[in-house]
Amino acid sequence: MFKSFFKIFTGNIIGKIIGFLREIIIAYLYGTSVPVGAFRIAQTAVLIPVNFFTSDTLNAGFIPLYNHYKKISIYKAQSFFWILNIALTLISFIIVIILFKSAFWWVNLIAPGFSVAEHNLAVLFVKIMSLSIPFYVLSLLYSYLALAHNYSFLVSIRPSIQSFGMICGAILAYYFNNIALFAWGFTGAYIFFFFLAIKELLKKNLFYFSFQNIGEILKDFFNIIKPLLLLPIMLQGNIFIERMVSSYMGIDVVASVEYAKFITESGISLLAAPLGLIGLATLSNFNMKKTRDKLLQIISLILIITIPISMFLISNSELIVSFIFKRGAFDKESVLITKNILIGLSIGFWAQIVSYIMIKALNAQHENKKVVIFMAIALSSNTLFDIFFYKILGPITIGIGSSIYGFILFILTINFFNISRYLLNIIFWLLIGSVIYFFINNFLYFKNEFIDIFITFFLFLLYWAIYIFIIPILRNNIISILKGKK
Repeated sequence: MFKSFFKIFTGNIIGKIIGFLREIIIAYLYGTSVPVGAFRIAQTAVLIPVNFFTSDTLNAGFIPLYNHYKKISIYKAQSFFWILNIALTLISFIIVIILFKSAFWWVNLIAPGFSVAEHNLAVLFVKIMSLSIPFYVLSLLYSYLALAHNYSFLVSIRPSIQSFGMICGAILAYYFNNIALFAWGFTGAYIFFFFLAIKELLKKNLFYFSFQNIGEILKDFFNIIKPLLLLPIMLQGNIFIERMVSSYMGIDVVASVEYAKFITESGISLLAAPLGLIGLATLSNFNMKKTRDKLLQIISLILIITIPISMFLISNSELIVSFIFKRGAFDKESVLITKNILIGLSIGFWAQIVSYIMIKALNAQHENKKVVIFMAIALSSNTLFDIFFYKILGPITIGIGSSIYGFILFILTINFFNISRYLLNIIFWLLIGSVIYFFINNFLYFKNEFIDIFITFFLFLLYWAIYIFIIPILRNNIISILKGKK
C-alpha cells in the first residue's frame, strides 16, 4: 500500500510544482481580474455535470468491483471495463451537446452576480472547455483501470498535464491577446492525456476487448453505486452554491477562492488522494478489524503532520499569499481577499484530509449508505453556512464553510470506525502545541518577505520537532511507524 502511495505521491509532487507555477503565472498575468473569474466559473460549469457520474461515484464503484471480478475471471473484469467505457462515451457526448446549447443559461445560473461582460466571457469559455468532456471522462476511467492493476503512472501524471495545458493557454492568450486560448489550454491538455492513456494501456496489454455477462455486471455495479447516486448531486450542489455565493461578493472573490484553495488542496492531492485511491484497491480486501488497525496507524501520522500545518497556514496566511502570488496584476486587494479565505480554509485543513481518507475506507468496506448519510450532514452544514453568513462575514465565509464540512465528516467517520478515543487524545496534545506555536509565531517579523518565509518555516519545523519529541503519545506514534509497528 505504501509503495503504491509513494509512487502517486511522487507524481503529485511534480504535479504540484507545475500547479504552483501555473497559479503564479496566472496570478502575475491576470491577478483576480475578469478572465480568471470567468475561467473558474466556466471550469465549474463544465465539471459539475461531468462529476455527476464520475469522481467519487466512478472510483468507489469501479475499482472494488473490478478487483472482485479480476479474482474470478480477468475476462469478466474486462467486460465490466468495456461496458463502462461505451456507456461513458455516449453520456459524455450528450453532455457536450447540452452544455454547448445551454451555456448562456447555465452560466447565468451559477454566477448570477456577474456583469454582462463577465457572463459573456464565461459562456465562451464553457463552449470551448465542454469539448474536453469525452477526453476528460474516458481518461479518468483508463487511469482507474491502470490503478486496479497497480499501475499508478496515469493517476500521478494527470494533474501535471492539466496544469501544463493551463499554463500554455494562459501565456498564449496573453501573448496573442486572444483570451479564448486560455480555455483551449484546458481542453488541449485532456485531449493529449486521453491518447497518452490509451498508449499506456495498450503497452500494458490492459485494453483488450471482452463483452460478456452484461446483465449480471450491470446489476452488480448498480447495487454498489445505488447508495452513492445522491452523493454527486450533493457534492455538485455544494460547489454550485459556493460559486453562486462567491459571484455575489464579486468576480475577484471567485478568483481568490481558487488561489486560496490551491494552497490547502495541495495537501489533499499530495496526502489524502493517493492514500484514498490506494486504500480502495487494498482495504477492500481487509475485514473491519484489519481496516480499523490500518486506519489508526495512517490517521495518527496524518494528524501529527496536518494539524501543525493548519496552524502554520493560519498564523502566516498573509505572508504565504504575498510570497506566492503578490506580483504583476496580483495587488494588495487580491492579497487581502485571498488571505481571508485561506484562514477560513486552514482552520479545518487537517479535518478535510483525514475525512477524505476515511470516506475512501468506508467505500472499500462497501459502507456506501453511511457515506451518503455522513456526506449529506456535512455538505448541508457547509451550504447553509455559506448562504446565511456570506453577507455578515464576507469572503472568509467560503473558507469557514469548507472547514465546518471537514469537522463534521471527521467526527462522524472516526466514530463509525470506533477510533475516536485514541485519536482525540492525539488531537488534544497537538492543539495545545498549536496554541503555543501561534503565540510564539506572533513575535516573528522580518523586513524581507523572502527571508521571512524561510526563517518562519525553519522555526516552525524546529518547534514541532521539539514539541513532538517531548510529548510521549506523539513521539511514540512516530517511533512505532518508523519501526513498522502499531
